[in-house]
Amino acid sequence: LPWQGLQDSGDQYTKIKRCKSETSLEQLCSDLPQEVLQYMRHCRSLSFEQAPDYAHLKQLFRDIMRRHQHSYDYRYCWMDDR
Repeated sequence: LPWQGLQDSGDQYTKIKRCKSETSLEQLCSDLPQEVLQYMRHCRSLSFEQAPDYAHLKQLFRDIMRRHQHSYDYRYCWMDDR
């Protein structure tokens, strides 16, 4: 993330806040599948009271998996292989 490792003599949290507010979603997601940008745009478009369109958001990640020929095996990278 662009704000990781910011080093300066001033208030680090202020600099991180500024960097986060100045980083566009397009910049943040530039090296990621385009579905991640769509996901972020959807989330940012919601008002506090609105519920996310979970079916749509899950489908975005299914599309990424299908395009990269990953199968959903119900195993996660943090699960022990025992």
